[in-house]
Amino acid sequence: MRTALIPYLNQYVLAKGWITDWKDDEETQTRRMYVSNVVVKKANKHLTFDKQTLISKEDHLNFFAPLQIIPKTFFKKYTCVALAGYITEYTRKDGSIDYGLNPIKQSMVEDHIIEVCERAKLMTQSNLLTPKSLLTLHLLKQEIMECEMELEEAGDLLPTFYSSYDEYKKDIKTIADTFDEGIALINSICSNRAMRRANKVKHNFARTINQQYGLSM
Repeated sequence: MRTALIPYLNQYVLAKGWITDWKDDEETQTRRMYVSNVVVKKANKHLTFDKQTLISKEDHLNFFAPLQIIPKTFFKKYTCVALAGYITEYTRKDGSIDYGLNPIKQSMVEDHIIEVCERAKLMTQSNLLTPKSLLTLHLLKQEIMECEMELEEAGDLLPTFYSSYDEYKKDIKTIADTFDEGIALINSICSNRAMRRANKVKHNFARTINQQYGLSM
């Protein structure tokens, strides 16, 4: 029995391990995952997983996840899995008590931030002084602000396997500031006839686009 987990029963934790197998229970709509070499840590949104307090290291641990929260394509044998959830007590077939983990649906804010950054990188590979680029910058700014909302909504349930709350917060601000600087640069060029001529911009396309986003020039 995994006695080190008992004091943390029903508490939110983060865990990493290696998937060795799984079995679906269609009646309860639950997937039982068999995970080996598991490291369980006390969740703290201000610390990344490697710096969090160690609860236990288990040779193996059962994870019980509702089928709808994790896609089947997520699972591959002998790959590392990082999941957040609650320590749970359950009864074995022989009637004895054991402890496992009930994963929950995790915040995808990190994936969202990465997606925004990738789209921004693609945009920089083309001419930035175009209506499309300005529109894209406005849209990306909105999305990175949505990331900030997702970060706050996650609260203490934020998974911090790779970055902490404070690091995500800092990254979001840096990215948002970069988008603001790009928007300001395009606006500056578009609003000045000499600069438009020097940069081969035919007309002030920024005025109409900015009005759509409540900005004036």
